[in-house]
Amino acid sequence: MLDTHPAIRKDVLHAVALGRCAAHAAYTALDERLVGGETLLRNIAYALAAARSILRDDGLTYYAWDAPGITPQTPQLLAHLGAAGIVSNLETHGLPPLFRHFAPNGSEMLHRRRQSAPGPARIEELRGMAAVRRRELLEWGINTDVLVLENLMPPPEPFFLGATVSLARSVPAYPVTGRGASEFLDAMRRLPTDIADRIPHSARPMTQRRLGAVATQSDMKRAFFAAEKRLTLAERFATLAAL
Repeated sequence: MLDTHPAIRKDVLHAVALGRCAAHAAYTALDERLVGGETLLRNIAYALAAARSILRDDGLTYYAWDAPGITPQTPQLLAHLGAAGIVSNLETHGLPPLFRHFAPNGSEMLHRRRQSAPGPARIEELRGMAAVRRRELLEWGINTDVLVLENLMPPPEPFFLGATVSLARSVPAYPVTGRGASEFLDAMRRLPTDIADRIPHSARPMTQRRLGAVATQSDMKRAFFAAEKRLTLAERFATLAAL
């Protein structure tokens, strides 16, 4: 987008610096049950490199939103590449709302799992919604959380205009930013030891298994695998030819 519309580059960088927007630690949402490890790695690595070099955004969060699952290796890749953590709405039963997501090599990522909230129609409704949803972590002694709003209207909703200052100054405060998830994960890393020790660990499989889901659109998936293999071979050949 910045290459196509260079005139907005300065405005986007300014918005990122002010915390009004933030990058996602992936180029696109993937069905992690289907793609290979090479694709998983490139999707994260290229996005992180671009965000850091172009947007100067280091506190990147991996959003597994409406995703059918997360592979066991994803936390390992994210930790190795320096991502902040994971926010998801996975439907895996029995997972705690906040946990340390373990990978096969022993690395871990903070993972906040929650369901999105329908877009509130007014400020009072937003306050009530946030007060109810933050109770999950208050039981652990954690007094901060992230609220994910999801509706058909592009953000920010009209009633936010002019109300963000009063929300940030209220008690409890509700700062409206585009970096809410990264700020939440930063706060989690600064928790006192006695509270941080309450965050459980999990290495459970986190992919959804629905009968017939992987077998649908088989022709497209075979074509995708063939294209992925050819691209990898072409890049290897180009690398060797350049040596």
